[in-house]
Amino acid sequence: GALPAGLTATNVTVSQGAINQTTGAWNAGTINRNNTATLTLTATATQTGSQTYSAAVASANDPVASNNAASGTVTVTPAPGPGQPIC
Repeated sequence: GALPAGLTATNVTVSQGAINQTTGAWNAGTINRNNTATLTLTATATQTGSQTYSAAVASANDPVASNNAASGTVTVTPAPGPGQPIC
């Protein structure tokens, strides 16, 4: 799906398949047993605060459906003003 409000995708690359730039849906095609497919996303924060993002996989042939979703949180803090240390 799309990124949450406060995050704007600036670059998306995939190791195989295609990504729909409008919806964020990635069709990775067939991923054979013991192989991987990778989606790399770079985003710019447009507001401060915590943003939660999630990803899910759908497959008719996946024998382990319990590992098909993940989420994470990124916290954006204001940049320091002029003369303030960066910590």
